[in-house]
Amino acid sequence: MKKMIIVRHGEYDSNLNLSEYGVCQMKDLVKMIARIAGEGVVRILSSSAVRAAQSANVLASGLTKGVFEKCERLWSDRDHPEDLDEVLGMVNTYADTCDVLVLVTHLEYARDFPSYYSEQVLKREFPWQSVEKGEMVAVDCARVDEVKPCELWEDVCRDGVCTGRVDGRQVDKYVRLLYECANPEHLLKVYLYGSVVKMGVGNDADIVVEVPEPVFVEYANDCIGALDGFHPIEKLLLDMYSPYWDYASPDLARLRYIFKALHIDSSEKEALFSIIHWKKLDMLCLPEGWNEPGHVNNLLKRNFNLSVDPDFFKKLSRTCKEISR
Repeated sequence: MKKMIIVRHGEYDSNLNLSEYGVCQMKDLVKMIARIAGEGVVRILSSSAVRAAQSANVLASGLTKGVFEKCERLWSDRDHPEDLDEVLGMVNTYADTCDVLVLVTHLEYARDFPSYYSEQVLKREFPWQSVEKGEMVAVDCARVDEVKPCELWEDVCRDGVCTGRVDGRQVDKYVRLLYECANPEHLLKVYLYGSVVKMGVGNDADIVVEVPEPVFVEYANDCIGALDGFHPIEKLLLDMYSPYWDYASPDLARLRYIFKALHIDSSEKEALFSIIHWKKLDMLCLPEGWNEPGHVNNLLKRNFNLSVDPDFFKKLSRTCKEISR
């Protein structure tokens, strides 16, 4: 096995079936995996959950003539507890049967198994990253290389606005305009994290904006006041969250208050949304010094009696890439 690819199933509908958008997500991944595999033998293992099996079926149709195997062990939720050791054993049994092993699974394994496999088998640390529905993580099973941007650029624009998969070029353009529009005394730094940094392309633009402490406190107060306890950071830390926590909440709450904190007016917002649609933005506002141990927790505790998992910032700081002005 030269490569292992962990795929998180695509977006699904209210009946837990893969949605039309989820099918499109998987078709995008077929192209990426085919490029990685080249002439190598691909084998696909899938969680037996319907949404995962349907995702695997789309992948298999484009990669393995429709052939894939269902594995109950790759299903993870409240009724199927995560067992990294058992999945590791399963992967090892298939390692000599293919060049590229594709695992179609759920949030927990997509998030945790790449680093666990790298530590246990490759004896190397694998950069932690969040994996959204319809995204994948590729592990070089010979060694964990510096992750370089994927050279596969898809046409992800509709009417000139990015509403599909996001690539590095669009994010660079977005960040440049963000620096131009924002009050420079409020926007100190911009960081990227997630799949666009790791693979050059992803479902969303994952962005951290760093602001002075007083600006962060005002922003957090706006969020909490508007949504009756809405946590300014917690959404990114939850394995499961309702739409109430996301940008679909009243007035796109978190994104709206980030723009307010940066002094970005409505016309400037429209210019930014003309590059990447707001639905494709996962933006996090953090105070200066956020990557210092305990700093954000101290601010939240002192001002709002809230706290957050400190390991999140440790992992985030390891995977962030600063984009200079």
